[in-house]
Formats: sequence, C-alpha cells, structure tokens
Amino acid sequence: GTKERKSGEAGDARAFDSEEKKSMVLAGKGGKKNKRAVNEHKFEATVKGYTAGTPTWFTIHVREYFSTTNFLDFSIRRRYSDFINFRKRLVAEFGNSRVPPLPGKFQGFDAKDKFLQKRSHGLEIFLRRVVNTDIFQEHELFAFLAKDKASQPLTLGSQQH
Repeated sequence: GTKERKSGEAGDARAFDSEEKKSMVLAGKGGKKNKRAVNEHKFEATVKGYTAGTPTWFTIHVREYFSTTNFLDFSIRRRYSDFINFRKRLVAEFGNSRVPPLPGKFQGFDAKDKFLQKRSHGLEIFLRRVVNTDIFQEHELFAFLAKDKASQPLTLGSQQH
C-alpha cells in the first residue's frame, strides 16, 4: 500500500501503510475500555473557502488528532449537498434536537459571492459545533471528514506540550 510518514512522540519517524493507519484509527475509537483513546482522537475542521461553479465546492482544512501531540493535517472538498446528507445521518442516529442546524437558504438579492461567504461561514459554525460535541466523534464524522481522492496532500506532525 501507500506509505505515509508519522512523527512518533519520542521524535522518531516511522512509515505505516493506509491499512495500518485505518486499524490504528479504529483502535483509537475503541469501546468503553479504551475511553482515553476516544477522548484523544479528535478533529478540528475549518472551512477555508469555496470554489464557485456548478457545483460549488467548499474547502475544509482538517486536523485529525491521534493523541494530544500527534496529528494529521489535510484538506477536503465537500458540496453543500454533502453537508445535508451528513446532517441527515446524524439526525437519524441522534435526533433532530441534538444536531446543530445547517445555514438556511439566504433570501434577498445578495450577490453570489456574498451568499457563498455567508454559507461558508454558516457551514464552519455547523462543523465547529459537530466536532466539539463528544457524541458526534464517531463513525459518521470520521466518514464525512475522511481524506478523499480530491483532497490536498497530507501533512503529519507533532506538537510539544
């Protein structure tokens, strides 16, 4: 498989293939016995912009933490309809009252750029609420924020605390 670089906590670097990473991610999400790993494996997501057109794509910068010091940075592209489908899956699992709303249709005569800026900002608020809610740190969030073929290259790193 393809090899990626990962910085170890002790500063050493090692390569692992995508299957090994996948099993590591799933292990990090573990059951109740592995509560510490669940709490450490988190996401940050920021809507960095959009590409207007048919369809419009929103660029999302994702930082995926595997521990408090090791993380993976990458960018993904999602359409508004992807957000709608993601929210529907969350509502089906957690109920409408627990899932934050998406930005609605903006009324009026806003120029397309202004409309897309408002939508982009609203999508960022939605994502921030989802990634900061522990119950959503599960498979649907992993699937929505997963790196895909249209993504930007990965950057692996570590933070010193």
